[in-house]
Amino acid sequence: MLIWTPSRFLTQDGPSHLYTAKIFRGLSTDLHLQDCYQKATPPPPNSLTTWLGALLSPVFGNVITEKIWATVYVLLVAGGGGYLASVMDCASSSLGIYLFLLNPFLFAGFWNFNLAVGIFLLGLGTTIRALQRPSPARSLFLLVLGGSLYFTHLFVFAAYLLVSLILLLAKGKDRAGKWRRSATVLFYSLVFLLSAVGAVIIWHNMRSFQASGDQIGLPRLLAQWARNSVAEMDVWYRYGEQWILTVLQAAVLVAVLWRISRGEIPRRYAAVLAAFLLFFFFAPDQLGVAMAIKARLWLLAVILAALWLPSRWNTWIGALCALLLCWHLWHILPLQLRWNRQLDPLLEASRKLERDQVQASLMGIYWGRASLKPGIYPFVHIDQLVAAESNGISLSSNQILSSAFPVRYLDSCKSSAWQMAHLFEREVSSPEVIINAVAASPVRYVVIEKAGTLPWPDLIRRWRVIVETADFALVDVRPRT
Repeated sequence: MLIWTPSRFLTQDGPSHLYTAKIFRGLSTDLHLQDCYQKATPPPPNSLTTWLGALLSPVFGNVITEKIWATVYVLLVAGGGGYLASVMDCASSSLGIYLFLLNPFLFAGFWNFNLAVGIFLLGLGTTIRALQRPSPARSLFLLVLGGSLYFTHLFVFAAYLLVSLILLLAKGKDRAGKWRRSATVLFYSLVFLLSAVGAVIIWHNMRSFQASGDQIGLPRLLAQWARNSVAEMDVWYRYGEQWILTVLQAAVLVAVLWRISRGEIPRRYAAVLAAFLLFFFFAPDQLGVAMAIKARLWLLAVILAALWLPSRWNTWIGALCALLLCWHLWHILPLQLRWNRQLDPLLEASRKLERDQVQASLMGIYWGRASLKPGIYPFVHIDQLVAAESNGISLSSNQILSSAFPVRYLDSCKSSAWQMAHLFEREVSSPEVIINAVAASPVRYVVIEKAGTLPWPDLIRRWRVIVETADFALVDVRPRT
């Protein structure tokens, strides 16, 4: 209901994913796109959503495509979590997955990460089952899941390798006394090979993301750890201050630690939870273009912990899940309907723009952002929807500029895109500087969000307004004649 009731399921990064998929598909046929974009070779890890979007959007359109992504996420996480709980053999409740099903990353529209979480849970359950009852079919399925996970999200792929390594080592320790010496050596050789291959893949991608040695060095990690406190453990991107989630996460962790102390959960699973919490405290929150690393580690940790709640609590867990889902619905559905009403005039005007023109955005949320609390801002990339509707070339795509997705700017457009990005990175407040920067680029249309410290009143007076609402202005920046 939350996903399909609004005319659009609006998320923060959803428009960027849709636009990247549109460009990826169009590069094969639209000549005007080939002057500005190129496909990345080899394809980077964050590719699955782009590939799926390129297949789905021509058939279903952009609106339905994002709703399909959200629905697949729900099915994958619910199904994968239920399967994982059933194979862990520790009398756990599969209902626990519904406590964090509607987590903030769903509303942030981090679709590669969201889909990867479901694949991670399914893959982890398959790994445990394969260790319990090895078979060629399960091994082949694990290879398929591993490949899919790599091309979905590198961070979750790394987490999957970590958990698999812990489970393999635990299994090897259990069986080492029963095996011949040669079999033991072979097992640990395979474990070492898996670790080495995974480490090489992850390191290569981190280097390609321009992660410097300082970002992954010990001094930075220790400094980051020193800044952590109990008050900062809830680092989720969220709508406002949802203290209910903080209390719920703490309660789940306390309950699971209690079960671990009583020996109700095998030590190998406790080691997995400990590894996620350890990395949560010591990992930097940003590495290259990867952001909110701590929040993602915390989410994986609390999801696994929720799957270790005892099955004898099923009645209470089910009631709590129902209340929580209703609370999310009551809290977020009105926001979705209101955001759609705010966006409708802008999208209606975008369909009347001259086709194939270069576009950019000046999102006021970036100006004065240091004073904002961490949160989800559904209009940050809304200009991507305008560009998609008018078949425009956007110079404000955070994904294409990052070089972490399967589409990248060519040099001719990359410099202009960086020029636009520098305006909000420096939070330029001079109208003349902004106007001159736009004039020096090939931009024809600009979407302005009337927020923050962006001097939007001066900008709107200088440019020809196509449509203006309480929140946005769509302008033509050609010199007045």
